[in-house]
Amino acid sequence: MIDQCNIGDHTPAELKLAVIHRLRGGWSQRRIRETLPVRIGLIVRLSKEIGAAYLKRRGRGRRFTPELRAQIRAAVQSGKRSSEVQREFSVDYDTVAQFRRELGDFENRRHWKKLSAGQIEQAQKMLQSGERWRDVAESLGVSLATLQKRVRYRKRGGAA
Repeated sequence: MIDQCNIGDHTPAELKLAVIHRLRGGWSQRRIRETLPVRIGLIVRLSKEIGAAYLKRRGRGRRFTPELRAQIRAAVQSGKRSSEVQREFSVDYDTVAQFRRELGDFENRRHWKKLSAGQIEQAQKMLQSGERWRDVAESLGVSLATLQKRVRYRKRGGAA
């Protein structure tokens, strides 16, 4: 293959340059092997030498239709929590944060309290009436851990 002096009209140096050119163009090693008369070992070696793995273009990411962009923007403007927007539109946190930044919202939401004072009182009453913690958490739309962290009610054991 490439070890021969001349391969058809190509010298080994020309083939080496052709492989490098194709690697830089984002071609796969298999595609190069199918189009040029060279061994896979040479393609792999040249690929490592020039760092071809870093030259490949990655995916462009998900493309949103203008209608979907408008829906996400409206959901963000309405004050929905990021996790709700993520679930509703099947997007990741970074996408929601990007839409928030586009709208000029740079607030750090990690420290927001998820239950209002009224909801905490309601949860305490439900727990005192014998409801299960998980059922109360589900009815308020929060996780069990959030409910346990915010509500101070605990069953008192034994007679007073």
